[in-house]
Amino acid sequence: MPGLLLVRTILILSVIGFAMFAQQCQAGATGSQWVVVVNGKSQNSRTIANHYCELRKIPSRNVIVLGDVSPRESISADEFRKSILEPVLAEVSARGLSSHIQGIAYSADFPTAIEFLSDTIALKERSPYLLPTGSINGMTYLYRMSRAKSPAVLSMEANHYAFGDVKSYLDKSPPKGLQSDWEALTNDIAAGEDKRARGALEKMILQYPNDCGLTYLAARLWAKQGKADAAIELLEISINQGWSFKDYLVADPAFESLRDLSGFQVLRDICPELSDKTQRTRGFDARSFWLPSGAASNDEKEGMAYLLSVLLAVNRSEGNTVAESISHLQHSAAADFTLPKGKFFFTKTDDVRTTTREPQ
Repeated sequence: MPGLLLVRTILILSVIGFAMFAQQCQAGATGSQWVVVVNGKSQNSRTIANHYCELRKIPSRNVIVLGDVSPRESISADEFRKSILEPVLAEVSARGLSSHIQGIAYSADFPTAIEFLSDTIALKERSPYLLPTGSINGMTYLYRMSRAKSPAVLSMEANHYAFGDVKSYLDKSPPKGLQSDWEALTNDIAAGEDKRARGALEKMILQYPNDCGLTYLAARLWAKQGKADAAIELLEISINQGWSFKDYLVADPAFESLRDLSGFQVLRDICPELSDKTQRTRGFDARSFWLPSGAASNDEKEGMAYLLSVLLAVNRSEGNTVAESISHLQHSAAADFTLPKGKFFFTKTDDVRTTTREPQ
């Protein structure tokens, strides 16, 4: 498939760039990539924010003080949007920070529970495990859905960045916007219209250069038609894009005819050995739009963007004192890059959170 050689070259360069980005991500985001949000009515909030900004070198331009934050622990989604989310996003935009901000750090004395029943009232069915109350961090992460009052915040599919296992990943590739093109591609390959099929696939790959599921499925199509060279070249592109599941690849019956070929064996040997139940690691970027398949895209219409957030301290009720909160922030900053050795313990209980996470 000569036409795909250019695509492969472009993708290899993209992968090199992504690898460099991933290495940078290992060191964590810089202070300029975070916004600190302060409850202007709270002395505790101001004090803790000042300490955090000093410890993490947060520029003053990245500090937003809100003057109308509710003192309650739980507020409605409408109040969250009006008094917290919308003012913060408006300030981020007005200050020209949108191009590089990765997350929001809320200081103390912010509501921690957001009641969004009014956003989901039209839902006919809802899982009993999905309650219409979100954390301030969760509702910030799903900020686009929060702003749109979308009931999708209660969907198991709300977080495209955290895609599922390989089978569910492939089920969502190709992207919804390519369904008709994919059907035409499948028909062209079956009919032997290779030249037309190659051109169509090149456009798809260039449109979604991070979707290794798309190219993996295309390799299947060509392999089933006995086009070994085309299938192997597409598998190489898929691995360059991030396909990391060697055992799944080797066991896939679609590639039975390729297994004795040296080209396939080379790709088999260089393919990472993640279990098909394991999600591959990739860097987070708040500026990316994540497709339902888990691939990143630059197309706002096709994907969903997310925003990280943290809560620096909780001082109300049974929370920490201000002194304890500052001490924790200081210890956290001092631990950077120290790589301490020690034991980590997971709890084992009958709680649904434990039983759900334990297998992982």
